[in-house]
Amino acid sequence: MIRHLTIEDAASVHYLNTITEMGSADLEATVSTLSRILKQPDQHVLFGFEENGQLIGYIHAQLYEMLYSPNVLFNVIALAIDETHQGKGIGKQLLHVVEQEAMVLGMNGIRINSGNNREKAHAFYEKLGYVSNRDQKRYVKLFIPVH
Repeated sequence: MIRHLTIEDAASVHYLNTITEMGSADLEATVSTLSRILKQPDQHVLFGFEENGQLIGYIHAQLYEMLYSPNVLFNVIALAIDETHQGKGIGKQLLHVVEQEAMVLGMNGIRINSGNNREKAHAFYEKLGYVSNRDQKRYVKLFIPVH
């Protein structure tokens, strides 16, 4: 069942991020960030896939607007599915919900960044009609390192 995420999902989101190597934030940071994001429904959409009372996947997308393009997009920040449930169409369903939300809001499309080494993810996105339109490097400068 697909549903909106709530703050009660923080531990499950943290777990999914950890096992899928999505991120390394500790649980406290995940709770804090999820709490803050949930207060910005005009900027973020968060959906989870629940099975037998357990969150086994989630998607997080954020409004993406650019001064150099007229397109308004959702930028998929995270799509994490428990490895034991991958290949069952859960990621496809979660992406579809975000696509539908974008269309209802009059957005032009969806943007997804994916690391060069994530070949399975690339094949998944391409199978769903997504096209890689450039090679990019991502640069980050942290002012306050998180331990």
